[in-house]
Amino acid sequence: MSSSKRDLSFLRYIALTHPKLPKKSVLLHKEAFYRGLEKFLSCGRVYTLSLFPRRFQGRRCRRQYHCEREVKRDPHLGWQRKLKGVGEMNDLHFENIRRDYAQHSLSRKDMPSDPFEKVHQWLQDAVEAKVIEPTAVIVATSTPDGHPSMRTVLLKEVLHNEFIFYSNYESRKGQQMKANPHVALTFLWHELERQIHVEGTVRVLEPELSDAYFDQRPYTSRVGARISPQSHPIPAREFIMTEFAKESLKFLGRKVPRPATWGGFAVKAERIEFWQGRKSRLHDRFLYLPEEDGTWSLTRLAP
Repeated sequence: MSSSKRDLSFLRYIALTHPKLPKKSVLLHKEAFYRGLEKFLSCGRVYTLSLFPRRFQGRRCRRQYHCEREVKRDPHLGWQRKLKGVGEMNDLHFENIRRDYAQHSLSRKDMPSDPFEKVHQWLQDAVEAKVIEPTAVIVATSTPDGHPSMRTVLLKEVLHNEFIFYSNYESRKGQQMKANPHVALTFLWHELERQIHVEGTVRVLEPELSDAYFDQRPYTSRVGARISPQSHPIPAREFIMTEFAKESLKFLGRKVPRPATWGGFAVKAERIEFWQGRKSRLHDRFLYLPEEDGTWSLTRLAP
């Protein structure tokens, strides 16, 4: 590569990463940049960025199996990286795993006045796209003193503007929701590059609705709900399988009643955000907040 092209590659890189750095300073530190790059390439990393000179692209360290030192580059470029030997976590280079989102966009004209219309639409899109577990939703709860926890459940219904799922009342999440009704939900559909974030308060669903849903579950699921002390310690898997076998024989050919420790939860939304992935991490985000008259306000948020 000629000197002029090499300088152009360097200037392109600096222009992208440090737009406010004076041109004079860039030229003064050009040689330091290339010296740092040479050092970096002696530590196992493969460079593929097209804006670097060709002689640096695709080269791998000859000492990659025993390099343990920390490499620092020119301070004006703000680079510092610690590289370790092959076989350690750093060799996976998580920082290089990324994708650009370009499937869909989201504009104000796409957003109805009622956010639940959009919720239903996106759930339907996930089903039609054959997303694995399209109704999976992450439920975040916390203790009264603010210690959070999260888990994934399956949404079963959106009824009267409430998100409904079922679980064990005495599980960890059940106990936390009883003590602190403020919860958050996240729907994440990787295949569609979409998310919905919900914040609100949770309540226990009416017993008759829990009974109606429980009765339509598969027989084995109903039996499992009766014998599982969810979230509590058990001595071994054999314990739960033995209890399952006993309960299955007990109710064979009979109606399995819903246990008092199991039922539905309904989350009343107080904040709903729709997130659509876009290129260059310039995502589309729209936030709905309830108004006193029962309508919803709509605001676009920065990515």
